[in-house]
Amino acid sequence: MTRNKDPDGQTSSIEDGLLTAVRSDQNLPALGAAISQIVQLSSSDDESIRKLAYFVLSDVSLTQKILRLSNSVSFRAVSNKAITSISKAIFLLGFNTVKACALAILLVDGMPGKKAKHVRYELVYALAASMVSRELARYSRFSDAEEVAVAALFKNIGRLLLAAYYPDHYQDMTTLIKQGSHTPAQAYREILRF
Repeated sequence: MTRNKDPDGQTSSIEDGLLTAVRSDQNLPALGAAISQIVQLSSSDDESIRKLAYFVLSDVSLTQKILRLSNSVSFRAVSNKAITSISKAIFLLGFNTVKACALAILLVDGMPGKKAKHVRYELVYALAASMVSRELARYSRFSDAEEVAVAALFKNIGRLLLAAYYPDHYQDMTTLIKQGSHTPAQAYREILRF
């Protein structure tokens, strides 16, 4: 098993380091007041939509990113007009999508450069899986679409944690996979030794 310095500087396996980080690392992105406000919003009424719009508008960077997303190619096909207001973006993207994107943006923006790039990549896939799963569950006989969305969101939590805590190992693994010389499982075993 590969031995590395864990977030506290002690020598341990990557597996032990990840488990320790999840359990006790105080450097995990804090759920500050901004994130707590988003989490507390329910999706059941117009008041929640107004509160979400107000919250997004209170952060220039967040406003810019949500508007950019709503004007992206995948959403512009719905309308030929540019989306210029957060309320319209919430209507177009959906309350839960804007809420999830705002959470992801706030979490990633608090991370340093290299980590942020890798974590952003993993979060995009996690959010996409969550949104697709929620929609599929709504059209199935499964009664709890939110449960499916949460399960899909956490499907690749290991890759996300690796990107946040061991970005060099994460980069080595993705390089092996992109070269086509290794399957994901083979790359994990070679780099992580588990």
